[in-house]
Amino acid sequence: MGGALLHGWRTHAASLGLSRLTVVDPVAVADYADLRDVPASIRPDIIILAMKPQQFNQTLPACRHLLLPGTLVISIAAGISVTAIADLLHHHGAVVRAMPNTPALVGYGATAYYANQHVTAAQAAVTAALYDCVGKSFRLNSEEQLDAVTALSGSGPAYVFLLMEAMQAAGEELGLSADLAAALTRQTLLGAAQLAAMDSTAPAALRHNVTSPNGTTAAALDILQHNHAFNVLINKAMQAAAQRSVALAVTSEAL
Repeated sequence: MGGALLHGWRTHAASLGLSRLTVVDPVAVADYADLRDVPASIRPDIIILAMKPQQFNQTLPACRHLLLPGTLVISIAAGISVTAIADLLHHHGAVVRAMPNTPALVGYGATAYYANQHVTAAQAAVTAALYDCVGKSFRLNSEEQLDAVTALSGSGPAYVFLLMEAMQAAGEELGLSADLAAALTRQTLLGAAQLAAMDSTAPAALRHNVTSPNGTTAAALDILQHNHAFNVLINKAMQAAAQRSVALAVTSEAL
């Protein structure tokens, strides 16, 4: 996820007003392999924390020497609260928690973020700009909403890919070649998404518009909607994802 975001930020660095991007990564090609190697002369306006939650306890204290009182800290890690991040950094200033998703890699990401009370209007604008350049950003009113966001847009691409798998397999079962079933599935999902994005009509109305009474689409939807089965299944799936997000929540005491 961090790599996908970095690609977009490097591409749009000029328009974002980023004069310098410094990357610290012990595995990938980066400016520095260890935070301890970053010279004291570097004092970034923004620090992005793009790592696994398990790495926070060891990594964040090593970031402390880079911080100034006005530094904006943005984390994309699931489950690590704003309070925990501030405590580990000894930084009780501007902290943002963001939940992006993988379509950011191709410029169609959906990122929701929560900014604590120390984030200024200018810093919030910068945060939005960073994520708008790789898709669209949405500011949340409370940190607790991130659990629902994780269930919807954070995990959402996987739901779509699962639907694609099922449609491709069904197409093959009906006699199409694997290549043709895959190509038709990709184009159908892409076209439907584009239609929904370009039309303010509600999804239910769009569905109604392509469903002729007693037609082929109606026959398929009768199966999917029998006893509201499809809606119930999606709701249960997202409830499970949200509950898992809550269970993964980590406080500074736990770390």
